[in-house]
Amino acid sequence: MCMQCSRHDLWYSPHENEKAIEKCQRGQIQPTLCHNISSTHCIRSFYRKGFDSGEIIIERRCGVLQEISGCTLYKSPRKKRHIIWNEPAAKRDTSQNSFVEVCVEGCEGESCIMNSVPASLSLLFYSCRLISIFLFFICFLKSF
Repeated sequence: MCMQCSRHDLWYSPHENEKAIEKCQRGQIQPTLCHNISSTHCIRSFYRKGFDSGEIIIERRCGVLQEISGCTLYKSPRKKRHIIWNEPAAKRDTSQNSFVEVCVEGCEGESCIMNSVPASLSLLFYSCRLISIFLFFICFLKSF
């Protein structure tokens, strides 16, 4: 049994759709039996923009171990607009580097109803996440 909510599965009225998405974000969907008998894991896909934003759940569904890919950081290049003239009022428009972290996590068993990482793996998972963030900053600093 897994929580299952996907933006592609059901069609709701706009009001019901907003409520369904919010329940999915909060993990308030009742677990249901998986339709595919070969499913062994509960899968949760989400993304996060920057370090300070919360997770935005894309879907919760049944799946298999091979579908769990972990997290990937995507960095957008920093943009600088160069000004041809050199007037005091003219300013260079800059924007900070930004990144998006996209994750596909999963677990199996009785303790996985909420689609969370089992307690035994949570320390390993967060250690890997901290290492990836550290490596991202090293690459960021080398770009200067």
